[in-house]
Amino acid sequence: MTNPAEFTYEMALRVRSSSRLEDAADVSDRERRVAFARLVREYAATLHGVALRLVERPTDAEDAVQETFLRAWRALDQFRREAEPRTWLFRILLNACHDRRRRRLLRRRERPAERAEPTDPAGRTSRRELVDRVFDAVDVLPRRQRECLLLRVRAGLGYEEIALLLDIGVGSVKTHLVQGRRSLVRRFGKELDA
Repeated sequence: MTNPAEFTYEMALRVRSSSRLEDAADVSDRERRVAFARLVREYAATLHGVALRLVERPTDAEDAVQETFLRAWRALDQFRREAEPRTWLFRILLNACHDRRRRRLLRRRERPAERAEPTDPAGRTSRRELVDRVFDAVDVLPRRQRECLLLRVRAGLGYEEIALLLDIGVGSVKTHLVQGRRSLVRRFGKELDA
């Protein structure tokens, strides 16, 4: 197998556009690497943005994205042509982020950390601080609400794609989105109107 560091995305797109992913073995190794590199270029930033909200630290987000592409490369031959490449990549990313978050929670239970709340002596909050607080609030939403919100807002996925990714119905996606948004509005409604 080719060194994963030499990925290219054109292979996956070439194979995807020809609707012959199951015939990926017919594509040359170079074409596979080129196609995969194109996928990386196209989705890396969006995947990273979503990962930043799903895990706590930027380094964990970077690692989750790298792990996503490594898992995708290794499983490229199993890619189902009825799925969109981005849906497939987001599913892998969600799994990688859940794995990282689970490991972090286990480590945190082993050694509890103290966390001081920053205070603003003037009692005012800048726009940037408010955005940070909203993202912190998103981070503590129930898992499905958080995932649906991030996939819809940050990744720009449609209801059907989110449902496919999370293996839930479209109605459930809409419900999770409404509940998550309501929770954020209850918490930040007045501040967001300012």
